[in-house]
Amino acid sequence: MPRIRLLPDRELGLLARFAAWWSKRKLGKVPGPLRVVAHSSALLRAVGGFEFAAEKLTKVDPKIMCLASLRTSTLVGCPF
Repeated sequence: MPRIRLLPDRELGLLARFAAWWSKRKLGKVPGPLRVVAHSSALLRAVGGFEFAAEKLTKVDPKIMCLASLRTSTLVGCPF
C-alpha cells in the first residue's frame, strides 16, 4: 500500500487529466507517480516541465540516454 493515496480518475484536475491522457497515449497506462504528483498542481507543472525538457534533450546520444535511464531505474527500483 502506498503511503500517499493515488488519486482516482474522477478526482483528477484538468491539468492532471491532460497529463493522464498524454501518459496513457505514450505508455499505454497512467503510472502511479503521476497520480501521486497530481495532489499538487504546482508540483505537477514542475515535474511535467522537467519531463518535456528532458524529452527534448538532444546534446546526449540517445543510446547513452537510454543506458542512463535504465541504470537509474535499476538503482531506485523503478519498474519503468
